[in-house]
Formats: sequence, structure tokens, C-alpha cells
Amino acid sequence: MSVIIQTCGEVGGGVTAHLQCPTCGHFSKSHAHQLSHMASAHPSCLDDVSVGRLGNILMFQSTARLFHCTNCFYTSRDFTKLYKHIITKHCEDDEVKGRQKEKTEEQGEEELKESLKRKRGSGADEEEGGRGDDEVSFQKQESVRELLKEEMEATAKVIRFVSNRFVCLSCGWKTKLKGFAISHVIRSHDVVRPYNCKDCTRSFFLPSHLQQHIRSAHRPGRYACPFCCFRSHFLTGFRRHCSRCNAREEEGGRGVGGGEDEEAEENEEEEQGKEERKDTRAERRRKRATEGVEEQKEDDESDNQ
Repeated sequence: MSVIIQTCGEVGGGVTAHLQCPTCGHFSKSHAHQLSHMASAHPSCLDDVSVGRLGNILMFQSTARLFHCTNCFYTSRDFTKLYKHIITKHCEDDEVKGRQKEKTEEQGEEELKESLKRKRGSGADEEEGGRGDDEVSFQKQESVRELLKEEMEATAKVIRFVSNRFVCLSCGWKTKLKGFAISHVIRSHDVVRPYNCKDCTRSFFLPSHLQQHIRSAHRPGRYACPFCCFRSHFLTGFRRHCSRCNAREEEGGRGVGGGEDEEAEENEEEEQGKEERKDTRAERRRKRATEGVEEQKEDDESDNQ
């Protein structure tokens, strides 16, 4: 039973190489780097490697030196092309994909019905249909304007623009950016949050924040990372994440507690290293001080003689 443990951050920001190759012991910073290392160093071992939740999807043909995808039997001599194929084709969520297909089919049916109505109807009917479309667009514009007015009124109660600065009315904190001022008010002060989420218990200060929460939390992305819980609707961002993902995958029944113990051990080691550095600096200062005292004593003795 494999348990996925998400580390403190993605690769690049001072993250240590913790993913170890099972054959040679080489350490890598991300799963993509580890798989590319195995493909270049010992490709015959790729058959036993599981790509997260996708399982044993990789296969290497030693006679022809080709990399294969076991799901669709896509072949390539370059492993990077095969990895891109797996990310783009086999990491899609079937439920989200089915919903999008249903929506597109419904939209297509509605467009066909509207086009047939317009063809059968007379010119007056076409004018009435155009007026109806104009009314719908006008209603959307009015709803957007109402949301903007609500946000302006809510921010005016908490923030004021004075001398090219956004000032917090409760503590006087100043900044040049309005977004920083809003985030400061939400984090530092008790603000009324009237916009509640229907799917969970969270509440928000602005309607735009509620919309962002619904898009990110309650509308899962089309592409799902096989190593962690990351999801995205956009393929470019998903590819970027998969090239940097460093979620730890451990076998056994340790679960999340094992990851927390490891993080605590790492923090203790860091603290011990800092203390050792402080000790060495203090020792250096003491040596310098003793050397200075000895030099002063030698100078005094020479002057007395």
C-alpha cells in the first residue's frame, strides 16, 4: 500500500533531493528527473516502476531500444516525448471530461435549435431574437456592475486612498497596492464576511474571493497529477507542475504521521546545525578576544622594559 506525502514545496526553492533511485541510489529532486535518470541509466528497470496512481504504465523494448506506453502502446525513442504523452493523454479525469462533453453537446444542440428557429421565423422574429440576446447581455453587465459596487462599498468601509497610499482605517497600515491592503485587513482584523459558500462552511469578505474559491475548490481541474492532489484546467501549468512535483511516495502503513515525523526530524537537524554554527562563531570571537588581550599584555611588557 503506497501512501503519498506532500513535501513542504516544489523543487527549486532550496528543496533537497530526496527521491532515491532503487537500482543505483541516485537522488533526484522531482519524479520527472528520477524517471529520466532511470530511462538514461538503466531503462530495463522501467517495467517495475509505477508512475504514481497510473501504475506500471512504462515499458522498454531492449531489442529495438524503444519506450512504450502500456495503455495505448504509444512508442518513442525519446523518453521525454513519452512522458509528455502520458501527462497529456492519461492524466485526464474521466468525470470532468464527461461533464465538459455533456456541456458542449448541450450548447451545440441549443445553437442548432436557435439557428433553425431563425431560419423558419420571419424578419420580425429575428429582430425579437436579437432583442432578447441584447437583454441577456445587458442583464449580465448589470450583475457585474452590482458586484463591483458591492466590492467598492465594502472596501470603502475598511480602506481609504490618501496621498498615493491605501491606508487601513483600523490600524493605519499603508501600502501602494490595493490588493495588499485588502489581504492585510482580512488577515489582521475581524471583518464581516457576508458571502458564504454553499458547498462548505467558509465565508468571504468580497464576492470575487467567493468566486475564486468556488473555481479552485469545488470545480476540479481536468488534469490530475498522478503523484499528488494537484489539479488544473490548463495543460501548460499542469506540465510545469509535473516537471517539478516532488511528492514523497512511501510504502507501508506509516501514512501522514510518518511524513510529519520526518519533517520534525529535519527541523531538529536544521536547528542543531544552526546551534553548531553559533557555537563556532562564538568560539572564533573568544579566540580573537583572547589574542587581542595577549597582544596588549605583550605591548605593555615591552613598554615597561
